[in-house]
Amino acid sequence: MVYTIVLFVSRKPGFSIAQFKEHWEGKHIPLLKSIAGPSFPLSHTRNYVARVGGGAGTRAGVSPGVDATSTSPVVLVGNVEAVDWDGYAELKFRDELHFQQFFALVNEPEAAAKIQEDEERFSDSEKFKVVVLGETISTGQD
Repeated sequence: MVYTIVLFVSRKPGFSIAQFKEHWEGKHIPLLKSIAGPSFPLSHTRNYVARVGGGAGTRAGVSPGVDATSTSPVVLVGNVEAVDWDGYAELKFRDELHFQQFFALVNEPEAAAKIQEDEERFSDSEKFKVVVLGETISTGQD
């Protein structure tokens, strides 16, 4: 059974959205792959929050609001302040054992230090969240 975790990642204060994405994609993911080797997840999918400056709200027919800046998240329903992360990643493993192997590798002292040092370069560790997903149910078109 596939084992899935989700990470919510916020950019480091002072980092632009472009710098955040560039570092996560170009430096952090290659670092993780080099450390984890064959224990790297089956997939590591990163998703980035749409921003007012990108026009997503306008295209969706949503007014960004008076206080919105170009970097404000496009929130269709709910409180914009609740979106305190810039991207989330979904990591899929073959099973729980595969996850445990990956987790053990990335938590070895030398590896953990490298990963933490790199995360501090682009992300805000105080806002970092990791959640294990349970059952997945999907509905598509008939």
